[in-house]
Amino acid sequence: LAASKAFSRVLFSASNARSEAVADMGKQLAARLAWTLSGVKPSIEIESAHSMAVKSVEGAMSKHDGKKKESAAELLSFVESHPLVSSCLTFDMTPNISSQAVHPKEDGGQPNSPASSLSLRVLNE
Repeated sequence: LAASKAFSRVLFSASNARSEAVADMGKQLAARLAWTLSGVKPSIEIESAHSMAVKSVEGAMSKHDGKKKESAAELLSFVESHPLVSSCLTFDMTPNISSQAVHPKEDGGQPNSPASSLSLRVLNE
């Protein structure tokens, strides 16, 4: 529980950072923690991101059969064994989370660039 809440604080701090460098570092830290904290369930604050990942994989399983269904079953196993990783991958796409966490840069430009997205950081780890 403590690890999950601390992870959520890091994730939201990185998403709410006004400095691009701080946001980038926070996302790197969150990505590394997500892989390190294998098996740790997401906190209530990011549970919707994890639920979205699970529902997406389950939806893919119901639409396919044979080899593709086996692949989806393996992906579901991964999502369940690495819930923080799957939460990070869907974090920016979860409406009720991303609307709370994204702030524009100080110069009025767009939020963090796609190159520094949390999903890419997680995949690079």
